[in-house]
This record gives sequence, structure tokens and C-alpha cells, in this order.
Amino acid sequence: MVRLLVASDIHGSIEAVKSLIRDIKERELEIDIIILAGDLGSPQDEERLRSVLEELSSLEVKTLYIKGNWDIGSKEYSSKNIINLDNNGPFKLEDIIIVGHSETYKPYPIENRKVVLVTHYPPYGILDRGFKYTPYKRGSHTGLMIINKLVEKYSPIIHVFGHAHKCGGLTLPLNKVLYINTARLDRFTKEGKCIGNYVYIKIEDRITISHYYINGYKKACSRCGKEVLMPPSWNVCKECMMKDELHTENLMDKSIKEFSIKVHYSDDVTELSEKPDISLRTIRNQTIMREYLEDYIKEFVYELLKKRHKYVIFIPREGIPSFIPCPAIKEQAEPFVVQLFKCRKCKGIENSPSCTFYKVLLKHKLELVWAFDDQHGKAEGYIVVFRKSTSKFSKNIINDFSRMGYNTIEVIFPQL
Repeated sequence: MVRLLVASDIHGSIEAVKSLIRDIKERELEIDIIILAGDLGSPQDEERLRSVLEELSSLEVKTLYIKGNWDIGSKEYSSKNIINLDNNGPFKLEDIIIVGHSETYKPYPIENRKVVLVTHYPPYGILDRGFKYTPYKRGSHTGLMIINKLVEKYSPIIHVFGHAHKCGGLTLPLNKVLYINTARLDRFTKEGKCIGNYVYIKIEDRITISHYYINGYKKACSRCGKEVLMPPSWNVCKECMMKDELHTENLMDKSIKEFSIKVHYSDDVTELSEKPDISLRTIRNQTIMREYLEDYIKEFVYELLKKRHKYVIFIPREGIPSFIPCPAIKEQAEPFVVQLFKCRKCKGIENSPSCTFYKVLLKHKLELVWAFDDQHGKAEGYIVVFRKSTSKFSKNIINDFSRMGYNTIEVIFPQL
């Protein structure tokens, strides 16, 4: 038997660590290894990571940790019982090997071992609900696609991570991998009482996973009726709260076809095609697949334009009216969705290219992109159109966009 205690997202709170230690002792948990999945310290205090780890060392249990985004700038710390997995490499424990990735994602060569994978970020689309901003997307997935590839490489029995606080305290079984989000330990009530969560895992012939809430107790969920451990103020269990995040479908018999891109520059047309490198075993349902593909293609377009321009920025669709105002709407402060509803009923203004833009937007998903060759130079505009292979997209539309001063990037979305 191997017994693991896993926590993350301490965010430099010494009080949260003290509360964890008290809870472990009260429950009389026997632990072989403590695993910390990042965000241990604080970016405001380079010594806080060390303080957190030294506080935990009072348990006299070997502790393996990786860094998270809150640990940027933290001083390195290790001792006989405290090991940074990124620096140390894979850690062997009986027939199990524990692998950590946070600062490098190059997989280790591992064979004939049961792998426990530790990352700070989740895989894309798995218990990763939150907000993330990049130059090419603003979305509700905080997971990284590169971690999906790590899962495909290692085929771990367990993958533990944190970062996405909303999904902390959940386990998702998918295609023989148990995904465990252990965020976050530094959860406190307004009265200053710690209700942070952590995970206790027993690996024997079968794997037993227990999500504990500090200062929590067992009671019946008001929705499903199941008796589970919850913080004092909760009446609904975490599984019922985040039911949509646990919905899975079997996609292993699916295949992803190539997508194609036509870039209509002012001076030429470039046509490209690529088959996305996607691990279907890490995609939990069709909705996530569509979102994954869309973000994958946005990143592809971003990298494509970066070869031509120094700076590339995708504009959120709510900001589009500021750059391409609808000529029939005088009050641009109206919510974007309201403006679209008005466009649906509007007959259009004669010879207005921007009307063409909004008519296309009602049928297809669009993205507006600004590209710069230097920070003070003139911006070049691109309109990215996502469309199905069965939908029509005339050359007149491209000409209208060109008259507005925009290049067109036509993405033919692959069929699922």
C-alpha cells in the first residue's frame, strides 16, 4: 500500500498549513508521501515558499513539490525530506513513480511503472474551469494543451493538479486515468476559519480517494442526498455544484480530420492545411472537443501571423463594435448581444461594408485581430472567420472586408 496526501494553492498562508497539520493529526492519517502541486509561496515574498515547506516538515514525512504561478521569484528550497520534482526528476516509490512538471514539460523516459503525474495546471478541458487570458484567446479554460500531451505520453493511473479553484475537491475518471483537482488549501471563511481542501489517496489493488475539508463534517447533500464531507456552511456537495464539469462521453472511436486555412492578404492568397495533434483520450465530451479545436486553431493562426508581424492581438468580440461600428446603432454602449439581435431584424444600410460584417457574424464565428510590425507603427487588421465546409462564403464578402481595410483568414473547421 502507498498512502499519499496531496494539496496545492496554499498561496503563502502559514495559517492554512497549520490548519492542515492539525486536521491530519485529528484524523490520524498515516502518510508515506506528501505531494504539493504548486502555488505554495507568494510573489510578494521570495522566502514564503521556504516558510511553508519548513512548517510542513514538522510532520517528518518526505514531501515532493512543484512550483506554480504564485511561486515565480521564490527562492529554491530543499532538504533531506523536501524535494523539488522539477529539479530531482522522477521519484520512485515501490512500484510507483511520481513525476512532476511545472517549469519544463519535456517527458521523462519511463517504462513498466505505474505513474502518478503532478502538474500545477490542469489539462485543457478537465476540471479546469476559470479564466485565462493570452494574446490569442480569452476563455474559461485554464488548462494547458501541453499537459494533455503529457497525459497521453505517460498514461498515468493518477494525475493530480491545482490552479483551477472552482473545481478543487473533484475527481474525474476518464479513460483509465483518475484526474484529481486538489485546489485549494488557503480557503477561509469571513470569520477567519480555514475550510481548505486536500486529498488523501491510498493505492493498493484498487485506488481510494478521499477529499477532505478542514473543519468540515459529513452531512447529506440537499440535491443528491449522498452523505459526504462538506464545509460547515455548505448544503450541496461539490459534485452537484460542478455537475457539468464531470460530464463525459466516449470519443475514443472518433477521428479528427484536417482543417484548412485560406489567408486572403491584400497582395496574395495563402492556403494551408493541418491535422490537429489532439489526444482524444484526454477530451471528455463533444463540447470540450469543439472548444479545444477552436483554441488550437486560434493558436495556429496566432503563430502564423507572428511569422509576418512582431505583435499580434486578438480582440474579444465584445470589443468589435468599437472598431467596426454598426451604422444603424447610435448607442454603442449597448450590450453586444443586443446589438446582434437588432442586426438580425435590420434590413441593412445600402453599400455599407460594416453591414456585411454583421451579417456574416450572425452566421459564422468571427475574430478580429490587430497586427503590428512595431509598437508605434500602423496596425494591419485581420478578420478570422470560422466556418463549416458545408457553409457558403462568397468572394464578395472578402472584397467587402478588403474595402474596410481588413485581410480575411478563412478557417474551414474540421468535422468531428
